[in-house]
Amino acid sequence: MKPFFSRIISFGQRYTDIDLYYVGAGSFWLLFSQGILALVYLLVSLAFANLVPKEIFGNYRYVLSLASLISAFSLTGMNTALTRAVSRGAEGTVKASIPVQIRWGMLMTLVSFIASAYYFFRGNMFLGASMGIAGIFLPVINVFNTYAAVFNGKKLFKHLALNNMFVGVVASVPLLLAIFFLPRSLVFVLVYFVSNAVLAWFVYRRSLRFLNPETVDNESLVYGKHQSLVNAFTVFAQYIDGVLVFHYLGATPLATYFFATLIPLALKGNLKILSTLSLPKFSVGDYHISRKTLLKKMALVGLLLSVGIVAYIAIAPLVFTVFFPEYKNAALFSQVAALGIFGVVSLLPLSLFSAHLKTRKLYYFNISTSLLRVGLVFCGVYFWGLWGAIIAFVAQALVNVFISVFLLLFEKEEKPLLNASQ
Repeated sequence: MKPFFSRIISFGQRYTDIDLYYVGAGSFWLLFSQGILALVYLLVSLAFANLVPKEIFGNYRYVLSLASLISAFSLTGMNTALTRAVSRGAEGTVKASIPVQIRWGMLMTLVSFIASAYYFFRGNMFLGASMGIAGIFLPVINVFNTYAAVFNGKKLFKHLALNNMFVGVVASVPLLLAIFFLPRSLVFVLVYFVSNAVLAWFVYRRSLRFLNPETVDNESLVYGKHQSLVNAFTVFAQYIDGVLVFHYLGATPLATYFFATLIPLALKGNLKILSTLSLPKFSVGDYHISRKTLLKKMALVGLLLSVGIVAYIAIAPLVFTVFFPEYKNAALFSQVAALGIFGVVSLLPLSLFSAHLKTRKLYYFNISTSLLRVGLVFCGVYFWGLWGAIIAFVAQALVNVFISVFLLLFEKEEKPLLNASQ
């Protein structure tokens, strides 16, 4: 039986140019953990949808959107750089990055406290207190989620999966308790930030035992800063929709928008294992060889995604009727938003660019797509309300694919944008 499956896998590898043994070994644990986390996330979402008033939930989601927006000031690209460094044996780079990340994290604290003071001055006690809480705990979460780079860089996908499950499951318990016994927006905010900060620190400490901290790659630290600058535009653009929907439409429409995009975003999040699996592989491979075979892989991924999208569109009305009856009006929004799942295809070329320090391509991609997204979301929400936000959600995903393919095909010699002395 084993030789039979081996022949099938070998045939698949020849046809797709994909290392199916590597993908299978890594993806099993990642898919398993993401399946468990999806169930937990669904359980929490069900509790919010059926037990918490829309206004309260919308206020809570606004705080998380605003905090995510502020995280653009942190070194969000450091994990990508550390994954590359660890995969190349420079494991001491992880600990060396922590003081750097903490210093940058103070910028998040400053911005959060300024926002807190602004809301207190305007008489909004809830948002003032919430941004104060975010200013204390957000840097801790962003710094110590570095554990993912350790496991990813060493290709310890089982450990990555189990620790992600641990964080996701344990963090959901106090949130569920708050939903049942003390359903208040500020309580949700406090529980979310405290639990995630403590868990991120705990798992980071556990991950250090897998490292040999002798070799430090200073180039990767510099690259992490450059990548973070690139990511700043993306992070800002990624979360601006929640802020704009709340500002122009209010807390209740934001709650509806959240549930309309809940499943499409969850599916996109789960499919990010493509980036998790491909980055270490691309890092040790030849750039030009990988580039030549990537379009075929992107086409195959796109074909598989189209099957899943059609299936979700077909069952979405039933899903909302059964599980989210308070948000049945979001079903049609969600069906249209499902088309945005195609944006996952762009992760493959972006992983290739990151693995080989194609910083200029990443700048082009992130700046252009981020500016387009901000423009699309602003115009969409301002002129067409929720429908405008949904259309912007889909349009941006398709634009991401187009621009990533253009950058993949357009190749010219470029001077490096960074060196270890920076």
